[in-house]
Amino acid sequence: MTVQDFVPDRIETIRAQIVSGNYISLGSKDGSSLVVNSIASAGYHFIDWYAEYTLPSIPVTSLSIAYTGKYSTWRGQSLLLYNFSANKWQSVDYRVVAASIVSFELASIASPNNYVSADGKLRLRVYSFSLAGFTTYTDYLKVGATFSEALTGTLEFVGESGLEVSIDGQVGVTPLTKELTPGAHQVTITTSILIEGGQTTRLTVIKETGE
Repeated sequence: MTVQDFVPDRIETIRAQIVSGNYISLGSKDGSSLVVNSIASAGYHFIDWYAEYTLPSIPVTSLSIAYTGKYSTWRGQSLLLYNFSANKWQSVDYRVVAASIVSFELASIASPNNYVSADGKLRLRVYSFSLAGFTTYTDYLKVGATFSEALTGTLEFVGESGLEVSIDGQVGVTPLTKELTPGAHQVTITTSILIEGGQTTRLTVIKETGE
């Protein structure tokens, strides 16, 4: 199966201060990092935040994580995934990250479906602490996944020709066939119908098939 790559939709801080960058900074290895400072609490300094991803709401057969980044000084770092089945965070990696750029990949995460919610959300947490203040520079944080079903389905419009159809804001005209990812899509059809007294008017415009 082909691995599909996903980048974050958003980030959320738990105990951390974002200095520069945002979730978009994590989408490619381009040197444009998410820069985060530690926050002091109970005698320690913490960096604790997570990125949220959206995957198709279909069974996952494998998960992988790719990381590129560095710290202001050598620090131990934990990566955790939120287990939606157990309602808790679970550690999937611990290692020391240097003050120069490092890259690594976790090629296979056990029980991958535990980490994807019913609506396709996945949360990946970055955690570190120290006795002194420090900074992280995360350049890339990607999730890879394979699925037990195809990532696209076919939406086929049949029946009357020349109808204006809008699919997620993109306009076309029937007859029309469109490949779409699984999930909810906004479809609007513009047409006129003649209604006559004493008669039933039927209009068939959509047929959905999965591929």
